[in-house]
Amino acid sequence: MQARLSFASILLLTASSAWLALAQQSSQTGAFMSDRDKAGLRGPVRTVLEEQTFSGADGQQSFTTTRAHYAPDGRILEHRMGNPDGSGWVTSYTYYSDGRLLKTAFGKTNSAPGSETIYLYDDAQRLVGVKSGDKVQVRYQYDDKGRRSVIESYDSQPLAPNTAYAPHWEGTDLGFATHLGGTVTTLYNEQGVATGAEFRDAGGKLLGHIVRKFDAEGRIVAEEQFADAPRDFMFPEEIQSKLNPEQIKAVGAFAASVENRVNSYSYDAQGRVTEQHRSGGPFSDEVMITKYNDHGDKASERTTTVMNPEAGRQYTVSEAGTMIPVGAASTPQPPAVYETQYTYQYDAYGNWTDLTTAGRSDPGAPFAPGSVRRRKLTYY
Repeated sequence: MQARLSFASILLLTASSAWLALAQQSSQTGAFMSDRDKAGLRGPVRTVLEEQTFSGADGQQSFTTTRAHYAPDGRILEHRMGNPDGSGWVTSYTYYSDGRLLKTAFGKTNSAPGSETIYLYDDAQRLVGVKSGDKVQVRYQYDDKGRRSVIESYDSQPLAPNTAYAPHWEGTDLGFATHLGGTVTTLYNEQGVATGAEFRDAGGKLLGHIVRKFDAEGRIVAEEQFADAPRDFMFPEEIQSKLNPEQIKAVGAFAASVENRVNSYSYDAQGRVTEQHRSGGPFSDEVMITKYNDHGDKASERTTTVMNPEAGRQYTVSEAGTMIPVGAASTPQPPAVYETQYTYQYDAYGNWTDLTTAGRSDPGAPFAPGSVRRRKLTYY
């Protein structure tokens, strides 16, 4: 039989894996950072109340609030989020006397916590597990040099309707669909920076992996994603059962061409990312250039996207395993450019108190309002 595939629809079958970020490390260099540091705050901040207003295309505005409370040493104690409809959520953090995280509790505002996460340690006080409910979902292992690997296990039961694993691996856009009962293993170097990951199904079969490359200063300069068994996680068994071996081989290679991709990064003299290039995948190549102000905050971003003319095209696969395009490819489009400007007001500690964003997709058009964020900060 012949099978028909859509170049774009393959992406819809994939999703990035969830990874629980626990380490007090910089994702770029491994330097120690407190929760307050990671939030980009300066000075002995105690609380941050942030109010954010969004302007929609229809002119309607929505309003959200967040409130974070930090300990004197920078550990986060509580985080609250308020929604436009008045509902809200709160996460609280409890620590041992030596500063190790003991547990987090999450639930609706003004209600008892709906869930609790416990952090487990060995005799050397190293983190070895994260327990949610009655299951240890994240495990930590260490080699003889102290380098850790983090193994996240996924439930064999389907998620509730309208829910999904949303975060991307290590804050990137990389990752593969999470298999029921599968695992994601993230490896780290001596500085505590993630060097790569392996994605496996419930039987331990390698589905895909990610590898990072570093420069002489230990900064991430590239991230490469490879699909090792693309047909196993991108095509259901009921589809594969209708294909012959040659068709399955061709479909797997086709899927790999969609899933293999690369991110690369360039830095300025202060170690800040100034250019990010994303290539591969079904849709486009993208370059984002970032400029900073005198405070070290983002002043502008310019994203240039070149669409792949193959996006959305359908293919059939012959009995001999030949991929045959259906119809003509779409007409190549000129690069799309989107610009964002950031305008700030600051307090005496150098923390911004007002942040206004504006954007445009036409270089000749004026910048349109985006969002307004206002913060009230207290200090120790």
